[in-house]
Amino acid sequence: MTSISIDKIKKYQVLLSLFIIVMLSYGLFYTIPVWGYRIPAFFLLMAISLFSLIFDIRVVIISSILSALIWNFFFIPPIYTFHIAKSEDAFLFLMYFVVALVNAILTFKIREIEKKFRDKEEKEKPTCPYCDDGKLLIYVQQENEYTCKECKNWF
Repeated sequence: MTSISIDKIKKYQVLLSLFIIVMLSYGLFYTIPVWGYRIPAFFLLMAISLFSLIFDIRVVIISSILSALIWNFFFIPPIYTFHIAKSEDAFLFLMYFVVALVNAILTFKIREIEKKFRDKEEKEKPTCPYCDDGKLLIYVQQENEYTCKECKNWF
């Protein structure tokens, strides 16, 4: 049986997120005549928001940088350049980038706090002092006490 390393999983996260951003941008490129160049930014930002819920923070930061650069290069006029002609577009580009990064960082911090809370809850669960492997005690509401399934002791 083969084991998958965490590094491989992270590598696939990066590839998957980059693939999704590129394909989404490709599809949105053809909507420029209908929607303009600002609406695709919201779709890209929504994708980054979803990535922050699923992927690691490094992956989200890489994806947000790539999506900002793609939006600048393919959507903001003049297209196919990294030059931004209007100051309002430059401000919009800057805010897009900041919102994407802040979203990624805040979601990462929330996940970190949830993990600490879960670990703390797990440590606070009562264990049986008589069992060698520290079996968890089960609370029996009728008796208002804890019991161990393994050794049948009451606490």
